[in-house]
This record gives sequence, structure tokens and C-alpha cells, in this order.
Amino acid sequence: MDETVKQVFTFLGTAGGAAFLVLIGKGIAKIWTGTAQRERVKTTSLVTRTESAEKKKDDAEAETEKEIKLRRKAEHHVALLQRQIVLLGAKPTDNDYDN
Repeated sequence: MDETVKQVFTFLGTAGGAAFLVLIGKGIAKIWTGTAQRERVKTTSLVTRTESAEKKKDDAEAETEKEIKLRRKAEHHVALLQRQIVLLGAKPTDNDYDN
């Protein structure tokens, strides 16, 4: 190999090693100061809040579905009663809210 290529590889190896040591140093500093623990708690708290929000969303959707089914059942019952009234010969009154 050419001497210049050897020097470039040596420099890259040294720079990579130095960057690795800096990274390790920052990690140790975070552990020493407690920053790593705070980040872990923050992340865990975020996961808990996300799961709680998803559960609330699912519960709300289930409640909405339940109300929709109940409303449809009531509307069906009203339609049957109106049909029976018409079959008996009476004219159902108009609903003021329909206009």
C-alpha cells in the first residue's frame, strides 16, 4: 500500500476510536448524573399514557356502537308503531321537528 493510504486509514481508525470513546463517555456521564434514569421513566410513562389513551378510545367506540344499536332499535319500533297506526286507518300527526 501507498504511505498516504496507510495514513488515511490510520486517521479514520483513530477518529472512529475517539468517537467511540466520546460516546462511551457520554453514556457513563448520563448514568452518573441520573439522566438515563429520567429518560427511562419518561419513556415508560409515555407508553403507559399511550396504552391508557388507547383503552379509553376503545371504550368510547364501544359505547358509541352500543348507543347506535339502541337508537336503531328505537327507530325500528317507532316505524312499526306508525305502520300499525296507518293500518288501523288513522293518520299519524306530523312532527314539528321534521320540517
